[in-house]
Amino acid sequence: MILGVLSLLFRRGQVPIEDDELATLEREGARGYNYVASRGSKRARERLWFVLRTLALVLFGWYVAKWSAAGMMFFILYSAVITVVIDGLRYYLASRWVQSSHSREYRAEQMLHVARSVERGSQLRPAPRPRPQVLLTLLIAGGCSVVGLPALWYGLSSLGWIDADVVFGQTFMPLFMLVIGVGRIARAVAGIQYVKASTVGSRELCLNSDDALDVYALALLTSVLLAVGGPVAYLAPFLVLGVRIAYRGYVLWWMRQSLQLFSRRVYGASPKSSGGKSTNWDDEGDDEL
Repeated sequence: MILGVLSLLFRRGQVPIEDDELATLEREGARGYNYVASRGSKRARERLWFVLRTLALVLFGWYVAKWSAAGMMFFILYSAVITVVIDGLRYYLASRWVQSSHSREYRAEQMLHVARSVERGSQLRPAPRPRPQVLLTLLIAGGCSVVGLPALWYGLSSLGWIDADVVFGQTFMPLFMLVIGVGRIARAVAGIQYVKASTVGSRELCLNSDDALDVYALALLTSVLLAVGGPVAYLAPFLVLGVRIAYRGYVLWWMRQSLQLFSRRVYGASPKSSGGKSTNWDDEGDDEL
């Protein structure tokens, strides 16, 4: 998740703010703020709009094409699988850019927490979370996609709960899946080539497999509604998307509130915190952030 905001859902202990953290905030605060305000906010908005577009397609399938509840859920899961495939391509073709991007996210997150706490007059800050293990997340999501979903399909089909009509019996769904899958992968490959044309660290390339894991977990939790059948079953796909939209909206709100405090701290209390250097991390290459 951008800036590790998934950790906001869990209570973390408070730890004292170290002197070196304050020194880092004074020295690099402007660059950190600009990074979050530009790249972080943009990425948060993009991830929210992606879920909203998925909801729009599902609403079209439900209202116009008369998709079944299981069909809509399958379409949502298919979208998550494409996300994992794209992440696999990103990591395979540009792992250095991916690692650099997530490292910068992590550093920006720590700086943001310190700035929020200091601006609120506190000497404590939330305990740092472990550094993100993007490859581990990708491997788990890949395992769920390659092993877990086919196993689930086999089990449900053996019980007679689903069959091929879940996909091929839904009007427009095979066409949507083909166009969306090919289009997203093609755009992702073009994006990877665009990023690789630059030095490591000057452009962002982040993975979204954590979103796919969110979808898998929510789909599993709401699958009982599909088993009930009838009108109740239609709640399942909309609950999955509704929870994700609410979370993504919260993320965007949290970032905007945090940026206000960050800006006040950096430009109000220390307007020259960049020390005369560049106020953006874009041109720093592959340094350790």
